[in-house]
Amino acid sequence: MLRDSVAVKRYALFLFFGFSYLFTWLLLLPLLRIDNPLENTGLFLLYVFAGFGPSLAALLVTWLESGTAGVKTLLQRVIHRPQRVRWYCIAIILPLLVQLLSVGILLFTTELLFPLVTWSRWMLVGPYFVFNLFIFGALGEELGWRGFALARLQERYSALVASIIIGILWAIWFLPHMLIGSGGFGEIGLVWLAIQLIAISAIFAWIYNTTKSLMLVILAHASALTVSPIIHPILEASGYAASYGQIISTVYTNIAVIIILVCGAKTLVYKPGPKRQRPDAK
Repeated sequence: MLRDSVAVKRYALFLFFGFSYLFTWLLLLPLLRIDNPLENTGLFLLYVFAGFGPSLAALLVTWLESGTAGVKTLLQRVIHRPQRVRWYCIAIILPLLVQLLSVGILLFTTELLFPLVTWSRWMLVGPYFVFNLFIFGALGEELGWRGFALARLQERYSALVASIIIGILWAIWFLPHMLIGSGGFGEIGLVWLAIQLIAISAIFAWIYNTTKSLMLVILAHASALTVSPIIHPILEASGYAASYGQIISTVYTNIAVIIILVCGAKTLVYKPGPKRQRPDAK
C-alpha cells in the first residue's frame, strides 16, 4: 500500500511542504485575477479554507506514512495539556504584549495619534481570538508547522535551525496572501515577513519543546493574530502598515534572541541549574 511505502517515510517532509503549498496555492492563486476577492463572502470562505493547507497536509502525509494510528498520535499532541497554568498565560499574553508594545513604539516614533481605534473595536479582541483559534490561522496551520514539521526537522537539526527552516518556508507559503494584500502581508514585504516568522518559529518551538503541548502553540498563534485585524485598517489608511510590520518583527526577533541565549540553540528548552545549598546546610 502507498501509505506503507519506504518512499513516503523517507520524503515525508518534502511531501508535507509540497502538499501544504499545493493545497493553499491552488485555492488562492485564482483569486489574484479578481478585484477585491475578500469582499465576496464565498471567496472569503475559500480564502479561509485555504489556510488549513499545512494541517491537512500533515494529516495526509501522516496517514500515508503510519495509517490511522499515526493520525491519532498526531492529534493527541493537540489535546496534551501542560501541568502548569503559567504556560497558558505565557502562550496567550506574550503575543498580545508584543503587539501592544509594537503599537506603543509606533505611536512614540511617528505622528500617528490616539485613539488608534475606538474602544468599540478593542472590545472585539475576544471574538477575534476565538475566530483565529478555530477558523483562521492557528488550528489550520500549527498541526503542520509545529505538530509535524518541527518534530521531524529536530531529528536532523537543532531546534534553532529547524525554526529557521520552518520560518523561511512559512513566509514563502504566505506569498499568495501577500499578493492578495490581506492582513498586512502585502505591506510588510517578504524579507521582513520571513524575519518575523523565523523569530515566531523560535518562540513557538520554545513553547512546544518545553511543554510538549501543541495546544499552547495553537493558543499563542491565535493570540498573535488578534490585534492585527483591529488596528490594520487604521494603519493601512495612515500609511504606517509597513512600519508596524517592521517594528513587530524587530520586537519578536529580540524576544527570540533572548530565548536562544537563555535556553540554547540546540533544544530551546530552559534547564535551570542545580540549587545552591546554604553554607550551613548539613
